[in-house]
Amino acid sequence: NADTTGDLPLNGCNLTCFPNPFRDYTTVRIEVSVSGRYRIEIFNMQGKLMSILADQNIEAGTYYMDWNARTHSNTMLPGGIYIIRLSGENQYCNIKAIILK
Repeated sequence: NADTTGDLPLNGCNLTCFPNPFRDYTTVRIEVSVSGRYRIEIFNMQGKLMSILADQNIEAGTYYMDWNARTHSNTMLPGGIYIIRLSGENQYCNIKAIILK
């Protein structure tokens, strides 16, 4: 079974962000080994969907995307721990991102 607690690649995808913790924005680094449709979502620690950064077809490779700590309605999120989840093509990975205020 894959270890879902660390930042190691799971099922052919890898997800990191820097800086982390951050105040204004973080750059999310996405790495996928299979081309296809992927979603990048932000959840709070209660599991509520706060934002969808992407929902699109991408080729296998490495991509960078900035997240400005805002919800899909452009509201600034409060400080705290959030989960960034990459999912698609039977692949998934999660990381924790910490917003400082």
